[in-house]
Amino acid sequence: MIGFLRRVLRGCPLQGEGWPRLGRSWHRAALLAAVWLCAPPALGASGPDPALVRSLVEAAVIDRAPPGAGELEINISLRNLERFPDCQSLQAEIPPRQPLRARLSVAVRCDAPERWQTYAQVQLRLQGEYWVAARTINQGEALSHEHLEARHGDLLGLPRGVILQPALALGQIAERRIAAGQLLRQNALRSANSIQRGQAVRLEVRGRGFVASGEGKALSDASPGSPLQVRTASGQIVRGMVRADGVVAISQ
Repeated sequence: MIGFLRRVLRGCPLQGEGWPRLGRSWHRAALLAAVWLCAPPALGASGPDPALVRSLVEAAVIDRAPPGAGELEINISLRNLERFPDCQSLQAEIPPRQPLRARLSVAVRCDAPERWQTYAQVQLRLQGEYWVAARTINQGEALSHEHLEARHGDLLGLPRGVILQPALALGQIAERRIAAGQLLRQNALRSANSIQRGQAVRLEVRGRGFVASGEGKALSDASPGSPLQVRTASGQIVRGMVRADGVVAISQ
């Protein structure tokens, strides 16, 4: 032990005229204290502040959460952060089209003075209301308040497209039979003004200085705001946009 400490102390800047010769009479604790004084500072000792990194990651997650969806619980795991140097320009980012999931990787990036990047592992729970069928809903039935029942739970554990706001279901038409207690999903409902293939539709043609109307048959399903091809009574195929009132508008 003494020999090892002697080798460490060789070249120590504190050695000099007033530095005593090391002998076996030195207490081991004194030698260890001398080594500590001569040791260079540990690499990464002034690395990024974990509290700052956590706050940036949390802000990025909260910013991505849908407004009014529910109470968000965030658990952030940071690994090997001490390996990186301090940063004056630190950012936490989630890819623009990345939806929130129960498990998420958030990029933590430094731009100055040195460029580096790592990832924070995040576990999420989003507690809020979702909606199920209060009773069996038959195909073609229009939904009212009596068809809806609220449930509370982790929204991130639900399949995509589940109805989270009752306004998105009220007045919609069931595309198929929905059993009592079953999740209400957007792909199981359609607008009351949506058009089905083979349905007779009203056409409206607008041009410079004139408006004409007529009828035809839809060649596919379409909802308001969607394009639709229609076969007219003369056999001509025209293309228009379904309006909110169910009329197919054709611009000239």
